[in-house]
Parts: sequence; C-alpha cells; structure tokens
Amino acid sequence: MKKCFVITPIGNEGSDIRKKAEGVISAVIEPVMEELDYEAFIPHKMTNPGSITSQVIQHIIEDDLVIANLTGLNANVMYELAVRHAIRKPIVCIAENGTKLPFDVATERSIFYDDCMNGVNIARVALKNMIVKATDKEQEINNPIYRAINEKSIIDVMTKSDNPNVDGFKLILERMNDLEKSINRTSRFYHRREVPMDTSEQYRIRVKFEEKPLTPEELRLLTNLVIESFIEMNVQPITKYNEIVNVFSISEVPTPDPVFKAIDRFVERTNRKDISISVSPQNWKY
Repeated sequence: MKKCFVITPIGNEGSDIRKKAEGVISAVIEPVMEELDYEAFIPHKMTNPGSITSQVIQHIIEDDLVIANLTGLNANVMYELAVRHAIRKPIVCIAENGTKLPFDVATERSIFYDDCMNGVNIARVALKNMIVKATDKEQEINNPIYRAINEKSIIDVMTKSDNPNVDGFKLILERMNDLEKSINRTSRFYHRREVPMDTSEQYRIRVKFEEKPLTPEELRLLTNLVIESFIEMNVQPITKYNEIVNVFSISEVPTPDPVFKAIDRFVERTNRKDISISVSPQNWKY
C-alpha cells in the first residue's frame, strides 16, 4: 500500500487548532486516502517508539505522497514543507479559506476549503483530483526550492563555459529570475481558491478588495468585463457591490472561469492587486 504523510498544525489536546486539524483529517483526508489506496500517517497519532522528529522527517522524505495543511502558517508545518520541496517528491497543499499564503508558496497550486459540513464533499473531490495530478508520473514536479537550485546549477555551468554567448544567456536567466520574484511579490495580494466544478451547479464568486474601495470608474469597468466574459455562453450574471465590506459578488453563473479571465483583464488595466477571490456553490449561505 502507498504511504501518505500529513503535515499539519497540531496544537494542544482539546485546543481549537487540534479540533480543526482533526476535523479536516477525519472528514476529508482519511476518506480520500482510503479511496485512493493510501495508508495515512498523522504525526500526533504515530505510536512507534523513538524520536518523533526523526520519524516525521523520515516519512516526509520517504513517503509516496505528502499532504500539507498550511492553515495558520505554523512554523513547523512550513519547515516540513520546505524539506519535502527539497527532495522534489509529490506534495499537495491545503488551507482554510482566508489563509494568506507567503509569496513564495502562493504561486503553487493549493486547495482552499471551508471549515463547515457543506465544504466536506467539495474538499474531498478537490483533494482527490489534485492528488491524481500531483502523482502523475508524466508531470514534472516543480517547486520554489527546486527552481532555485536548478537556476544556480545553470549559472554555474555557464560560468565555466567557453561559449562566447554565455554572458548573454546568463543575463537573460537572471532577468527572468528577477521577473519571477516580482510576480511572486504581487501574488501575496492576488489569490485564487481552487474548487472542483460541477457543471450542473450554479456558482457565486466573491471578489474582495483588501486595501481600498472601488472607484465608480473601476466598478463600471469590472462590471462590464464580467458581463462581457459570459456573452458567448449566453449567460447573464448578477453582479453586486457591497461598499461596506468592499466585496464585488457575481452569482448565477455555471462556472467561475470567465470571471477569473475578467479579473485578469481588470488587474492589467487598473493595477489593482489587493484582491482575493472565493468561489462557492450558489446554494451556500454566508
């Protein structure tokens, strides 16, 4: 049987952190592990004698899959995430909605879930789909640590080369690296939440502006971009802007994908990056 280690915040026995972590593990992770024929290893449930730290590191390095719960950005969790990244093996990250991921992790695919009963089935489907993608042997495993090591290796090879074009290649690589860092810095403000799509379902998308309200010009632009994005689908989305909480909502749409494209165009034209996006089925209540 394949092995999966769960990196998770633990907290003290009976604490809210422990209760939330246990809820996600028992309601979402363990059922998916059973369905996909994985044996799940949970750090605070490991009973083998010896150093718990050594056992954790061994599982992180050797197990076929790791699932990391980044909720709360626990220091131990982030350290263990880095260890797994360093060995370049399959990993899937999850986090509770509202978690602001660090810039160097925010660009990686993550599953955001709601801590409620309604969110269980959606989270299970999303997790299963992500595991299938992450463990696909034809997919190249990529992460921030591997990219940094790979770039350094290329530069080292270039430095020792007699090729007269090396300096130009090196400059291009360094400029691309600078561009990626710039993109990563902005990604702290612009987050998407990945959810599984059911074509029979209607969705509500909430676009939260964190720093300042929309100007009338920005509101008109965003509204028009969203409406235009659904014209080919012959869908008329309902849009609403709540100035009190600074949230622009789009409802009664069969898929959020056109909204993502509209937001991309909005960001390009306004340079607004203080945006977070959440998606939920239409029948959910806030």
